[in-house]
Amino acid sequence: MKIWWLAPLMLSVASGFSSITHANPKDKIIYIVRHGEKIDGNVGLGELGCEAQCLSEKGWARSYNLKSVFGTKHTSARPDLEKPEAIFSCNYAEPLDCRDHNGMFRTQQLVAAVAHGLNLPVDNSTGFIPSLCGMVWNKESKQGYMDHKIGNETAARKQPPKYREMFEEWLKAEPECDPADCEPQPQDGIAGKFQKGTSCHVRGFGPGDDKETNAANGTCCNQHAAGMMLKKLDEVDYILVGWEHANINYL
Repeated sequence: MKIWWLAPLMLSVASGFSSITHANPKDKIIYIVRHGEKIDGNVGLGELGCEAQCLSEKGWARSYNLKSVFGTKHTSARPDLEKPEAIFSCNYAEPLDCRDHNGMFRTQQLVAAVAHGLNLPVDNSTGFIPSLCGMVWNKESKQGYMDHKIGNETAARKQPPKYREMFEEWLKAEPECDPADCEPQPQDGIAGKFQKGTSCHVRGFGPGDDKETNAANGTCCNQHAAGMMLKKLDEVDYILVGWEHANINYL
């Protein structure tokens, strides 16, 4: 099996894919792509800030370029690529991040054109948020994640008051454990060996579980998602994945 991370610079056919060599016909391949540019959002006018926005026109252009390189049911893929036979996207699983009028997060928007061209469904059931796979938050990671999404008193406010209040209420209600009582996710977690009930530091925020390095394990439900993708490879040979950029490192 090969896993290829494709850079998000998809407007130019040469960029992002230029260094990829032709796949061995026997390879099973997972292509992982991060979403493109987002709408800026004017927080001062009460609009959702860029951190949580949907794709902009430029981001959508990259989505449609993916369709041009992976092909459709009636057209060929680039010679150095294989047509995806299954598609996954990251579910943000929280109320702040933008969904468009079709209910799609930006990771779904990223792969939407490819999915339409190949007449494939998009599996949006997996992601990184602990509640998606029966895990809990390490309480110490919540503040870092909140600051990242909505800002704080000492940093720039990333969202208008109504969105900050909504997000704070949601995050407060998310299942958590106090660090002293947490059962941490194994640092050497292997896809398919995921453990329910363990805790994690979302996106790696907060003091770590490793007492020597203080590294925070941000794998969270990415491990479960990876297991689902590997299981799908029992049925197909080529998978396309649209994922949240920071969590690609943990996937």
